[in-house]
Amino acid sequence: MSGNAGASIGHAPGPASTPQEEMAAFEQLGPACKAALNDSVFPWSSVEVARRFKLKNLDPSDPDHDTSIANELRAIDATKAADRRV
Repeated sequence: MSGNAGASIGHAPGPASTPQEEMAAFEQLGPACKAALNDSVFPWSSVEVARRFKLKNLDPSDPDHDTSIANELRAIDATKAADRRV
């Protein structure tokens, strides 16, 4: 977990972020990622999602990039949910 902000995407959690940092990062994400975060079973860190865009050199305002990361989040979320049921 990344502080009180939700799960990180990678294996190692990032540094704790403040609610203000989370909200600022969430506002920078595209609509597909925002929807994926809102619909997810597990809490995600918006800061970590924004970092994911930077690590992959993607633009959150590009609809293709936004959809790609959102699909990644949904796949991870579905896998974690399935693992929890087993």
